[in-house]
Amino acid sequence: MTGKELMETRSELGLSVRELAEKAGVSEFAIRNFEAGKNKPRKSTMELICTALGIEYEDAEAPEPEPEPIPESHPLYGGDGIRETLTAIQKYGEDRYRKGKEEAIEIFKKAVLEAIARWEDAHEE
Repeated sequence: MTGKELMETRSELGLSVRELAEKAGVSEFAIRNFEAGKNKPRKSTMELICTALGIEYEDAEAPEPEPEPIPESHPLYGGDGIRETLTAIQKYGEDRYRKGKEEAIEIFKKAVLEAIARWEDAHEE
């Protein structure tokens, strides 16, 4: 469960941060930091939060499905280091996505711009 998912679940249940913290027996600070993506709680803390929300820890921590790899038939997959660039972008995005959609989008944009700059440098006449 990401911080954003926690915030959405808490809101859907009509709980304030304070109410969830009290029900779970953890600090408001811990809940706020997790929802903001600043940290990830320990398993024991997450179990308390899940219990307070009325959900199973195993459901909250279910692994996310693996993203499909970029198919080799994709026109951008070919030479000039594009394959490596796309793979690096995909890996970097996967690693960072847990910090939030907006940050992942910015990371992706930056990686694409860097890939374009490398391609332009390689093809200067």
